[in-house]
Amino acid sequence: MSTMDKQVLDLIHQMDPPTDKAPQPLFILVQGPKVFGVSTIPMRLPFYDLELSQPWKIALGMVNEFGRPEIVSTVAKAFPKANTTCRRISSPVDCENRLVGQTGTITGLICNRMGILFRNGCYGDILNPPPTITVYDCDSGAKK
Repeated sequence: MSTMDKQVLDLIHQMDPPTDKAPQPLFILVQGPKVFGVSTIPMRLPFYDLELSQPWKIALGMVNEFGRPEIVSTVAKAFPKANTTCRRISSPVDCENRLVGQTGTITGLICNRMGILFRNGCYGDILNPPPTITVYDCDSGAKK
């Protein structure tokens, strides 16, 4: 078992001890090889601990019927870049690669979209999650 699997297993067992009920979706905040937190509510993940200038993602996981952690899918990905003039977002709420300028933070954009999907029950079927939310910093292409 890898270190990351052990981190995920420990955090998931703390949040959702195995039972006979249907698995509860758990949102897992990951940056590189480190797991920062697990929550049943995506907007409550500890984003303040991230290195916000580096890529990070949110995975959807559960404890499977064998009591092992299982990552089902990636539900959000962030690709920050220094000295950019805009951001692009792809999500079920937005169109593909929507230009959103430099408004807010990447964390805020992702939390906003995940909140809409979460409140509308889109993460209720853990085996059929909505498409991945992707946000990346970019250059708008406008002349400077």
